[in-house]
Amino acid sequence: MNDCILTVLILAYNHEQYIRQTLDGVLNQKTSFRFKILITDDASTDRTEAIIREYIDNYPNKIIPVFNSKNIGLNPTLKIAFPLIDTKYTCLLGGDDYWIDEYKIEKEVGYLEAHPDTSYVHTGLKQWIEDEQKWGAIINHWEWEMPKDRKKRLVSFLNHDFTYYPCASTCCYRTEILTKCNNTFPQLLDLTIGEGMLLHASMCIYGVKFHYIPDLTTVYRVRSHSLSHNTDIRETLKYKMRYPKRKIIVFNLFNIDEKQYRHVIYKNLDDAFVFSYSNKILDFFHEELMSYEIDDILKNKYLIVTSNAFYSYVYKRYLKIKTLILRLFTCFYH
Repeated sequence: MNDCILTVLILAYNHEQYIRQTLDGVLNQKTSFRFKILITDDASTDRTEAIIREYIDNYPNKIIPVFNSKNIGLNPTLKIAFPLIDTKYTCLLGGDDYWIDEYKIEKEVGYLEAHPDTSYVHTGLKQWIEDEQKWGAIINHWEWEMPKDRKKRLVSFLNHDFTYYPCASTCCYRTEILTKCNNTFPQLLDLTIGEGMLLHASMCIYGVKFHYIPDLTTVYRVRSHSLSHNTDIRETLKYKMRYPKRKIIVFNLFNIDEKQYRHVIYKNLDDAFVFSYSNKILDFFHEELMSYEIDDILKNKYLIVTSNAFYSYVYKRYLKIKTLILRLFTCFYH
């Protein structure tokens, strides 16, 4: 496998229903170059490992497995997997997502080879709503006015100043940039928020250009018990509150002044506030907020807002009107 130029890193855990489709979508790729598959299984309790071993027997020179002896979680697994990647390019793929375009990586690597100033390529996707067994959003358009300043670029990215958040399963990266960021800031893989923080921070700080290919290459499964989609409202609020907290750590890690990113945290906390208000768990929002290490002005704003029902109601109405005005402005602008 020494002549491979791309590694497809598949992250699996209890994916027995999906892993065959995931692996088949990769193995069916038509390319002008050689690539390999590095697949991790985080001590699944179902038949995921057994299915992976079947594929290893059939493709012994294509698939490299990493079987964890105990369940350690996504980011510790990435810490094991990343040093094993020795190819020029890297693609990530969730063990429950799959590729539907057999030329996906050919297109992405072709573009990166022809454009040395591009660090990161991603594509369109289709969502599959697992619980309802129906298709969701089709995403085939992406826009982002990327700031030239790298720190401002990271702030803009983590504020989601684009049409949609790039799905890791659609992306292809230059491995050297991921490696550089991981070696310089290993703390990024300790944030327990998924692989995206390392990947996107790497590209914003050390990368040069992003490129979007509008082709639909990937199916992204929306599952009710995944990290970012949960039917338990308290767990969902925990996720919403944890995400901006991790952003603060990242901004501080890259020495970004709080004044530059405060609006990002306001936006996230406003979203969490509206969710908690709508689901009648403001007390839980208040409790989670107390663990935030942010300036007193920002924290006190939300402590005041949640101190009584009237203030909460007024602020909720204000946010709704603000959202409507922004939507009207966006429609008018376009």
